Amino acid sequence: KRHQLYRYHETFDLLVLDEVDAFPFKGDETLWGIAQRASRGRILYSTATLDPFTEKMVGKTKVLRLQERPHHRPIPVPKICILPKTGQFLYTLYLLYKKKRRMILFVPSRELCRILYRLFSLFVSCSLAYSDLPEREANIASFREGQGKLLVATTVLERGVTIRDIDVVIYDWLPGVFDKASLIQMSGRAGRNFLSPEGEVVICCSFPSKEVRSCIQEIKEANATLSVLS
Repeated sequence: KRHQLYRYHETFDLLVLDEVDAFPFKGDETLWGIAQRASRGRILYSTATLDPFTEKMVGKTKVLRLQERPHHRPIPVPKICILPKTGQFLYTLYLLYKKKRRMILFVPSRELCRILYRLFSLFVSCSLAYSDLPEREANIASFREGQGKLLVATTVLERGVTIRDIDVVIYDWLPGVFDKASLIQMSGRAGRNFLSPEGEVVICCSFPSKEVRSCIQEIKEANATLSVLS
């Protein structure tokens, strides 16, 4: 647990902190200070989504950017679906039946996760995952093993999860819940597997917010840099 670093004052010659823009480090200057005091040598910060707060905290630290995924394929650029919420639900069902691919559906709250899980379960084999759900890990493991057509999840699944042969749909229904970093991380769940580097991402919303537009622009820029380097 990274918040336990306060027990290790000037202990580590090398301290590696992964996903520094995620909970609990995101926006917490106190935890950043504790981590810095735990190292008597060098600190390596790692993230796929460098945000302004993290840039401020690392200061003049050298930044190494690796735009390429291990399998050398670009991150899928999200498509925007502008429809009423009922229309977005029906469109998601259409994608599930038309493409015959499995899907992760990201939603902005636990309440929506439970509601949409019950609705989609009427049509397809479905499970759900959110932070304090007792069976969360079991549901994720089953879905990873190929069981079920749809996994409805909150941002608890946006990082560190690789599942083969999936598309991603994001319901951007509540303002301010999904920032640019979250949208990029969720989009990055598609096409991660070496044996299945393809995948599509759809962001469903009533209008494309600044965060949605920034997410798409940053992914396009990263992919363009990749094509130049290759």
